[in-house]
Amino acid sequence: MYTERINRTQSDSEEINDKISSVVSEITHLNIFKNVEKLQQQIGNVVEHVQKGSEFVKLHNTKSRNNEIVESSGSTTTEFELRFDNLKEIECSGVTEIMKDDRENIIEIIQHVLDHTFDESSIADLYRMGRFHKSRTRPRQIIVIFKCSWDVRMISANACSLKSYKEKIFISRNLNKEEVQVENALLKTRRNLITNGTNSSSLRIKNLKPFQNIDGKWNEVIIEQF
Repeated sequence: MYTERINRTQSDSEEINDKISSVVSEITHLNIFKNVEKLQQQIGNVVEHVQKGSEFVKLHNTKSRNNEIVESSGSTTTEFELRFDNLKEIECSGVTEIMKDDRENIIEIIQHVLDHTFDESSIADLYRMGRFHKSRTRPRQIIVIFKCSWDVRMISANACSLKSYKEKIFISRNLNKEEVQVENALLKTRRNLITNGTNSSSLRIKNLKPFQNIDGKWNEVIIEQF
């Protein structure tokens, strides 16, 4: 009788031990799975950081190359920009309304120049130069930035058609800092000549070059003479 109980107890004990071993095995497997999952997550975080670092390096290198180009040339590119002169400004306190009016007028002018409809989305941005003052006698220039240099070339090439426009508007290529300095020097010389008695209609500046009308023919002149 005691022997039977002992055998039954041993059998129950072995069964319990088997169950405990099974539970321990499952717990161990679960911990390993969790550790693997955690490890995979950590690896994913590392990969994400590496990718971000790579993107940062690429962006930094791109900016560095752009800065080198600007520094080597001494100026910033303006090949996508045009200046619009003498476009009236509306008297309004709302900046949004002013910008909307300027944009509509610019589109109308461009369509007149190109003699066909113009896609408004081709304009990246536009803005007036300087601050608005009621005491100004002339409207501020508008700088228009295009998405494609082709539009700039086409509008510039056909700007002469503005002679038939309802208002006296002038379109010219926007200048970088060096070119502005050259233009200012030419304008100053031109004003001095006019002050000293030279007929203003006989003096002209085109493509940063001075011209003078002599006997009905426009001749390029050197800066000292101009």
